[in-house]
Amino acid sequence: MKSKINKIIRSAAIATVGVLSLCSCNDFLTITPSDKTVLKDYWKTKDDVDQMVNGAYYKMLSGSIIERFIMWGDYRSDELQKYQSINNSTLDNISNLDLYPSSGYNSWAAFYNVINTCNLVMKHAPAVIEIDPNFTEGDMQTVRAQMLALRALCHFYLVRSFRDIPYVTQGYENTDELTLDGQLPPDSTLQRCINDLEEAETGCYQYGVFGEGDWRNYGLFSKDAVNATLADIYLWRASMWSGTDKSKSEEYYQKCIECVDKVLASHQAYYKKYHPRVQVSESNPYSLYDGRQASFNIFGKGNSEESILELQFNGTNNSNDQVRTYYYKEKNGASHGLLVGTSLVGMALSDNPTPAASSASVSSYYQSKNDYRYYDNSYGVNAGNATAFEVRKMVDLSSMSIIPSDGKGYSYNPTRTFDNYRQNWIVYRITDLLLMKAEAQVQLSGGNDTKLQQACNIVRMVNSRSIMGATGDNKADTLVYKSNYDSQKKMELLCLQERGRELCYEGKRWYDLVRYSYRHMKGVDPTKTLYELDPNGSLLPSLKESDNDLTTILATRYLSNIFKLSNEGHLYWPILHSETKNNPLIHQNPVWVETKTSDRTEEK
Repeated sequence: MKSKINKIIRSAAIATVGVLSLCSCNDFLTITPSDKTVLKDYWKTKDDVDQMVNGAYYKMLSGSIIERFIMWGDYRSDELQKYQSINNSTLDNISNLDLYPSSGYNSWAAFYNVINTCNLVMKHAPAVIEIDPNFTEGDMQTVRAQMLALRALCHFYLVRSFRDIPYVTQGYENTDELTLDGQLPPDSTLQRCINDLEEAETGCYQYGVFGEGDWRNYGLFSKDAVNATLADIYLWRASMWSGTDKSKSEEYYQKCIECVDKVLASHQAYYKKYHPRVQVSESNPYSLYDGRQASFNIFGKGNSEESILELQFNGTNNSNDQVRTYYYKEKNGASHGLLVGTSLVGMALSDNPTPAASSASVSSYYQSKNDYRYYDNSYGVNAGNATAFEVRKMVDLSSMSIIPSDGKGYSYNPTRTFDNYRQNWIVYRITDLLLMKAEAQVQLSGGNDTKLQQACNIVRMVNSRSIMGATGDNKADTLVYKSNYDSQKKMELLCLQERGRELCYEGKRWYDLVRYSYRHMKGVDPTKTLYELDPNGSLLPSLKESDNDLTTILATRYLSNIFKLSNEGHLYWPILHSETKNNPLIHQNPVWVETKTSDRTEEK
C-alpha cells in the first residue's frame, strides 16, 4: 500500500516533522501525522504508545541518520577520505575544507524528526492511562524515560556537529502548531541534555543492549546507556571549559568518571548475576573479549556483552545500507564504498612503544605489528604490505582472519550470522567508556605521576587485549609507562591515539579531535552562540595556540588546506541554508558563507 507522507516542515524549530514511522514486531506502518489522524486513530491503547516509541527508535535507523554518524563523526577526521575514483564534488569540497551551507550533508532534519516523535509520545501518552487500564503509571514512566534519553542523545549529536542549536521540547503534528525556536549556546544545550538523562535514568532497565535476557529490550536505553551518554556529555562539557574555567572543567571531568564507574560497576554486576562462572582477572576486570574474537563478537554477531547501546538493524526490512554505501568493498574489488581509510590508518605501523610527537605520526599510530585491530580495520593489510585501505571493520562478511605475514598471531575465521551491510550501529561500548575515564583522569591528574600511571593502566587494559603474542596468549606490553608516557601531554595523546585504534570508523574520531582541541584553546565561551560572540567570525578563539596539535594531527589528511582551520567556528558544520532562510532566529555559523553551490543540495 502506498505510504502517505505528510508535508515536510522546513523550519529549524523542528527541522522537519516528517514521516511518523511506526514499527511492530511484524511490520512497519507509515501514517499521516496530522493532528486529526493522530488524535483520532492513535493514543488509545498501550500498543499505540509502544508503536510510537518503537517508531522513534526506528527513525534512528534511517539512512539520513547513519550517513551523518559517518560524515559528521568521522569523515572530517584523519581516518577517512573519499575513494579516489569516486566522482563527488561535495566530498571533494569537504576534503578541501570548503564547507557550504547548500550541502545536504549539513541537514539536521532527520535528528529533529526523531526528536519530534519523542516529544509527541510524551505529549499524548499520559492520556492513554485514562483510556487503557493495561497502560499503567509505571509503563508511562518507562516510556517517558526512553523518549527523554533518545531526545537528549539526538541533541547531543547536533550540538557536537553544529554547536549552536535549538533544543526542541514541543511535539508538532502540523504546521499550524509550529513555533520557532532559536539557537542555544552549547552549555545550555548540554545542561538540558543532562536534565533529560538524569530524569530518564529512573525509568530504565539496568543493563545494556542484551536487555537483562529479554530480547524485547534490545536496543533500548538502559541505565547503563543513560550513564554512558552522560559521561560523554560531561567529557565534552569539561573540554569546552578547559581554557576558561578550570574549576568547572574539573567538576565535569569528575562527573564523567562517576558516570563511567556506574556503568563499569553495573557491567561487573551483570557478569556476576548472569555468568557467575566467568573468571574475572586483575588484568581483565571487565571480561573483555580476547583480541582474536573481539571483532567478530562485537561487530559480526552484534549485541555483544561489551556493548551498551546499539541501533538494531534486523537484516531484512531495515538493512543498514548506508554502511554498505560508504564503507563496503565488494569481494572482487570491482566496487568500492564512497569512503576509504587514510594512509594514517592503513600504513601507520611500528614496533616502537615510544609516544609519537603527535597522533599524526605515521610511525606509531599502531605501536605493534601484532595489534589485531590493524588487520581488522582495513582490507588487505598485513605486516609486510599495507597498500589497501578500504574499510573492513563492520562490513566484511567473508573473512575475519588474522594471519600476519611474519607468521605471528592466530587465525580466527568465523561466518557472520547476517549479511555484511546489515550491521547494527554501536553507539557506546565498554572500551569506549574505559577510554573516556582515562581521558578524564589525565585531565584531573595535574601531572601527578601516580594518577597518570592509573590512567595508563586503563589504556593498557584496552590495548593489551588486542595484542597477539608470539606464543599463545602471551601479550606483549606495547605501552611502557616510564619515560614514554610519564607526562600529562604524552598521556593525553596516548588516550587520543588509543581511541583512534579502538574506535576507528565508528563515528567518534572527529568529536575526539574537537574535544582535544578545546583543551588547548583560550577564551572559549560556551555560554554564548558564535553569532553572539562575533557575527563576522574573525575574532573567535584560535585553533593555533602553541600547544594545540590539532592542525598537526590533521595535516596527514588535509595537507595544503590545513590553513583553513583557523578558529573555533571551523570545528563545526555550516547550518543548512534553508534553515536560516525559514527561521529568522537561526544564525549561520559565521565562519561559513554561501559562495558556492553543491551537487548535493537536497535536504535528506
